[in-house]
Amino acid sequence: MSADSTMHNQEQIIRTLRGYGFKPYEIAVYLDVLKHDISTANDVAHRTKVPYGRIYEIIKSLLHKGCLQEYQTRPKTYRAVSPHILTDTLIEKEEEKLKLMYEQADSLRRELAKIAYGNGARYLINTILTSPEIVETSSKQIIHTKSSLVVCLDSCRLYEIYSDPRIKELWNSYLRILEQAINKGVPLKLLISTDGSKHTISQAKITNLVCAVLSPKILKFEKPLLEIRYFNGPITPFNIYDNDRVLIKIKDPAREGHYIGGILIFDLKLAKTMMEIFNTMWKRSNELNIKVLKNPRR
Repeated sequence: MSADSTMHNQEQIIRTLRGYGFKPYEIAVYLDVLKHDISTANDVAHRTKVPYGRIYEIIKSLLHKGCLQEYQTRPKTYRAVSPHILTDTLIEKEEEKLKLMYEQADSLRRELAKIAYGNGARYLINTILTSPEIVETSSKQIIHTKSSLVVCLDSCRLYEIYSDPRIKELWNSYLRILEQAINKGVPLKLLISTDGSKHTISQAKITNLVCAVLSPKILKFEKPLLEIRYFNGPITPFNIYDNDRVLIKIKDPAREGHYIGGILIFDLKLAKTMMEIFNTMWKRSNELNIKVLKNPRR
């Protein structure tokens, strides 16, 4: 093996051990004892140039990490554990740290969510009572969305948006926020249900409806920033933001196209489950070839 190759391997070992939390002096001492077998503290300090005033501190740390064995001789001597034992010990400790991180993750997520999204703890499971509140809540979440956005709607809701002038201003504000998100590079997948709707019987009608409800500035986007499909089956409308926040919208059984409430939930497991459901429906859906129509018909 060449000198260059040996030096490269040594540097790789040092980088890896530092990744496991070893400090430079700890690495130097462990590698020295590993190479020279049984050694006293004086031997190690002399060979590694570690300051004598720190050598026992370093050795104590390595004993605590399980990297050295101590022998009660006079003076005390030390031997490095075998590479196999060392790597197994390091992996076990990393697994323990990872387990602790998982246990702390929910608490950490809640605290970070308070900082990121405001409104305190109620934002972690937030009940929304009216359709306008749902639109406003979704708008706030879109503003904070950085990586992906999934929206599921039924065609009755789209028709209600199209035909009700009272929500036009709120919806236009929502579309502006949606456009800003896509402009920032957040891809949108919009899935529309056509099942059971008397307003959207054919693909042509659903296409016209989408063109009427979405703005031309949004419809100008193409894959992968914007994809729109329709699904012949029932959908409980929901949105997924950044794969960690889910907004579930509850339909009003007495009025088509209206919601009686919604629930915004911060939960990675739920978001993952909902994303799996969405992907299943997405694969079974049909793509809409959207063209901006000047005079869309109902």
